[in-house]
Amino acid sequence: MAEHEKRGTAGTGIRASVANTATMIIVPLRTAALIAVGGTALMVQAAQRQLSSAADESERQLELFSQSVRRTTARFWRRKGPQPAASSRRSSRTTAAS
Repeated sequence: MAEHEKRGTAGTGIRASVANTATMIIVPLRTAALIAVGGTALMVQAAQRQLSSAADESERQLELFSQSVRRTTARFWRRKGPQPAASSRRSSRTTAAS
């Protein structure tokens, strides 16, 4: 009976050893995969923050440009005076040509 128990124990020991070896191989790989996925997620979040930041900055720059155009246009018309209507310019040219 003792011999049978030894064989059973030996088989269990081998199975346990294989399981331990598999665990020693799989756990680091799984950990590496989780780190890679986590790292990728962090990179995606960082890229999203950068894009959002760039979009905010572009919007701010566009608003500053629009304000500058409005100020420059207002200054131009204050110096020059109102522009005549297109129809009155045409009629004055036609009259001058005839």
